[in-house]
Parts: sequence; C-alpha cells; structure tokens
Amino acid sequence: KEKKKHTSRDRDERHATHANKQTTKKQKEKGRRESKVAEPTIDVHEGYLTKQGGRVKNWKRRYFRLRSTGVLSYFESPKKKSPVGCIHLASCEASPVPNPMDYPARDNRNFLFQIKSAHFSRIFILEAGSLVERDDWIEKINRVAFFTNPQKPILVEAVY
Repeated sequence: KEKKKHTSRDRDERHATHANKQTTKKQKEKGRRESKVAEPTIDVHEGYLTKQGGRVKNWKRRYFRLRSTGVLSYFESPKKKSPVGCIHLASCEASPVPNPMDYPARDNRNFLFQIKSAHFSRIFILEAGSLVERDDWIEKINRVAFFTNPQKPILVEAVY
C-alpha cells in the first residue's frame, strides 16, 4: 500500500475544519443554554368562574388560572393538574357582555363578561360571582393580554 504524504497545506485545512466544527458545536450549546433561560411563569389571578360551553351552550363552573405567559387555563377543580382547556390571550380583549338580557337562564346576568380575539371566531362568555370580581378579571385579563401581545403598539411621546 502506498502512503500519501501530507503537506503543510493539508494539515492547515484539517486544523481549520476542526476549529470550525468546534465553533459550531459551541454556538449550538450556547443557543441551547439561552433557549432554556425563560422568564418565570407567575399566576396573576385565579378563582372560580362559570363558563358557557362552545357547542352545547350549557354552563359549567370551572377553576380558572391566569398565567403571566398570556394563557388563561381552566380546570375542573383547583387540585387538578391538567387543564380542561386554555384560552391564549394574545390579541384578546375582555369586556362586559354588551347585552346581558340575551342570557335569560343566568341569575347573575350583570356579572357576565366576554373574551374576544382577532385570531379566533369564538367569543368566550364567563360569569363571575360579583361585579367587583368581574371587573377585576376583566382588568387583569386585559393587562396580561396587552403585555403578551407581540404586536402591541409602541407609545411614543411627541415633543414640540
């Protein structure tokens, strides 16, 4: 068998290739480390609300948990770990139901509020236990929705 002689140029090319692989490997590891660092998720607000069903318009009492990540999750009870459903609040707005008289089956029609979004056609109808509680949920949902909206407007102060 004939052995191939390596020149100094071959050695330099091998070294450069090895160095590039090392750099790429370090960049990938750095990217993985950076992607693992995330803001902590905080429960902004939680409590019981009554939710109107999507297809069947029945009402169910659910335990809701509003997270700082912009997700409103609802559970069968506070002890349950996995949610029955989630509402992603980016581009959403919560407000009192405009026509509470459209819901004659509800005793506390004035405690109703809705969550609307530009991204989905469904309007979520929820009922709080009181007006104060309703207004509190609306304020907190809107605040979280604003801060998690990727297309939120930037306020600029004009100086004349």
